[in-house]
This record gives sequence, structure tokens and C-alpha cells, in this order.
Amino acid sequence: AGIEVAFFGPSKECAMLESSKDMAKTVMRASGVPTARYDSFSRFEDAVRYFSSFRDTFNCKLLPVIKADGLAAGKGVFLPESVDEGVAILSSVMKDSSLGASGEKVIIEERLEGEEISLLAFSDGEYVAPLPIAKDHKRLLDGDAGPNTGGMGAFAPHPVYSWQQIYELTDITIKPIIAEMKRRGTPYKGILYAGLIMTKEGVKVLEYNCRFGDPETQVLMELLASDVVPIMLACDKGTLSATLPQWKNEYAITAVLANKGYPNGKIESVELNALQLNEEDGVKIIHAGTNFQDGHLMATGGRVLCVTACKKNREEAEKAVYERIGKITFPNVQYRKDIAK
Repeated sequence: AGIEVAFFGPSKECAMLESSKDMAKTVMRASGVPTARYDSFSRFEDAVRYFSSFRDTFNCKLLPVIKADGLAAGKGVFLPESVDEGVAILSSVMKDSSLGASGEKVIIEERLEGEEISLLAFSDGEYVAPLPIAKDHKRLLDGDAGPNTGGMGAFAPHPVYSWQQIYELTDITIKPIIAEMKRRGTPYKGILYAGLIMTKEGVKVLEYNCRFGDPETQVLMELLASDVVPIMLACDKGTLSATLPQWKNEYAITAVLANKGYPNGKIESVELNALQLNEEDGVKIIHAGTNFQDGHLMATGGRVLCVTACKKNREEAEKAVYERIGKITFPNVQYRKDIAK
């Protein structure tokens, strides 16, 4: 007899909202979700022509963004500073296959300006339950300087957005996608992550992920007062409206401890002191790039640990995180000192 296993996550068809940027843009356009102007290209010459003439065509002061259509381990988004640089990027991705099959098609889209925030929501295919708005820190260095990373820290809830505003943003950026996927006969069950940018013209969607974000998950799960498993089961069974998540009236911060070579250099494995990594005063040490080698706990990845605290307010959470970081030492460690500031 077969065994039925419930899983939490969207179907293959729905997951293409993340794995194909062109598909995501098509669904956004069909459902009326606001996003940047764009076009997609499979021919290098057509992409170069569109990219080179973009500013004149749309009367923009900024060059457009180049994105590989497929998944590229966080390395498929480019922000060229000159036409020549953009053409070189297109050549590398489309002609030299620097990103493999992920770059066979590219998206060229308007570069938007504004604050970026993360809005996630549970869905059972019809009903939607948003999470508090989180914000991650993508740049490597303090003051949002340095190269982009997978995320050097995050905080939630965002102090600017009330629950009423969260519901309004959900109506604009999440619910239309859920409705469109249901209309297509492929209902979206799981968590949908909308990467939003707050422009002068209003909110616009940068991208969708079909999973919890990293490092947003670390702070959002700390704020969740409910047991997450019944919520996940409700998404699978279509009963989310009867199993709504409850949230703490608190503040969570996570800061990433990374290896010195991250994100673009050589990563050298270094030993960690396991005794320094126990939970203290409710501050959790969440492992990322760690491994055991010959019985020794090693930092083997780029992002190594996430130090996470949930306290009554930002000041207490910040103090708890950075006091705990002060007790963790390993060679070549780097981290941002301004998370949530």
C-alpha cells in the first residue's frame, strides 16, 4: 500500500514563479500586479538592441537591469553602469553560457528606485494569510555598501507598516497571483514571497520566491506565536481560514556571521568552538555553512551562522544579538554591525 505524505510547498507549475522570471512577469501582467517595464529575449542581438535603446525609448535616466530567466544561485541579476558593461554581460550570459541554461533567456527590465521590503504570505490555494513585513540587508558592508549577498541580516516587523497596510499590500501583490494560479487550474499552496520595492509611483514587485526567504525566515519564525505545523497542514488541506497564524507583539533581529572570502572570494574552512554556540538568554545560533570534519565543527560555507534574538523592542533585540556575537570567535569572521539601524 502506498503512503500518503503531505508536503509544504507549491506544485511544479506554481514554483515556476521563481524558477522562470519570464513566467513570473507573464503572470504579473495577466493578474494586474504592478511591476517594472520589461521584455524577454532569447536572441543576443535583440537583447543588445533593446538594452542599448532602453533609456531613450522609455525616457529613463537609469540603465535597465539584466536578469537571467532561470535560477542562478543568486548570481543571475546584473546592474550595469554603462552600455558597454551591459553588452558585455549579455555576451557572457547568452553567448558564453556563463550561467549555463539559466541564461539562455534573459529579462531586461526597468531599474526601480525605492526601499525594498519582503512580504510573505501563507496560501491554501484560495485563502491568503500574510506575515509581518521583514527587511533583509543584502549588501555585505555597513551602510549598505559593498557587493550584494544572499543576505547579511534581517529584522521584523518593519516599523513603518501597520497590519492594515500589510493587508493592502497583500491585496495588490499576493492575492492576484493566487487567484490567477487558481484560474489556471494550478492552485498555489504553500508560502509565497514577494520582493517589493516602494517607488514614488507606489509599490511594485521585483520578484517572487516560492519558499521562505533567508534570512527573513529566522526573524519571522521567532515572531510566530502559533505552531507552524498546523498552519502548513492547513495550507495543504485548504483550511487556512480556520487555522490563522498568531503573531507576537515583539521584535526580532538576525545577523549573519560570514567567512572572510564571502561572497566572491575563496572560502577557507576554519574550526569553530562548539561551546560558544549554545543558546543563551533566548538568543539562538542558527547554523548555515557549517560541517563536521574528522570530529571537528568547521565553518565551511560563505554564510556560517545566524545569531537571532526576539525581544520586546528593537533596542533589546539589537543588544542581545551583538552581545552574543561578541562571545563567538573564529578566524576570518565578518559581519555587519548595523542590522536594523
